[in-house]
Amino acid sequence: MWANLKQLVYPKEFRIEPGNGLTPDVLVRVDNLSQLLEKNAREPQPGNDDAAVELAIAWWEARKRSKRMEELLGAEEPGFGPHVRRMKDILKQMEQRVIKEMGIEIIDIEGEVWNKDDYRFEVLGGESVSGISHPFVASTLKPAVIRHGSFLQMGKILVNSPEEDGDEADH
Repeated sequence: MWANLKQLVYPKEFRIEPGNGLTPDVLVRVDNLSQLLEKNAREPQPGNDDAAVELAIAWWEARKRSKRMEELLGAEEPGFGPHVRRMKDILKQMEQRVIKEMGIEIIDIEGEVWNKDDYRFEVLGGESVSGISHPFVASTLKPAVIRHGSFLQMGKILVNSPEEDGDEADH
């Protein structure tokens, strides 16, 4: 809540809307899931894969929000810099302590050239874009999740394709 109130100090066009940043509830969700999985890491339990997927998605969302906050605010911003750095530290520790230790692989291909044979992702849409020569992943809506080599969740993406030349279509 204090973060939302602190935004009032800035001009409206520079404020971050609630929910667009890395909020404490996201970190709490990630931490709760990591504790659950850490407890069961050495003794696989039924349903553990569902918790692994949920942890992977929560961690991925938190990391994505953290990067967006850093881009918007900068890690050296006096009011927010220490918070952004702390969030990055927490996410890095969690990645090393939980994500990697548990054999979770999170695959996000945003910005990469799209390979239509990539079975790990479902294309939900996209648009035609002029000036590009190959389709590329414009946005990852959900990453693909793999655990110990087993495919747990298909990712969801938006793919932008080269605009077709209208003159050639007429001939």
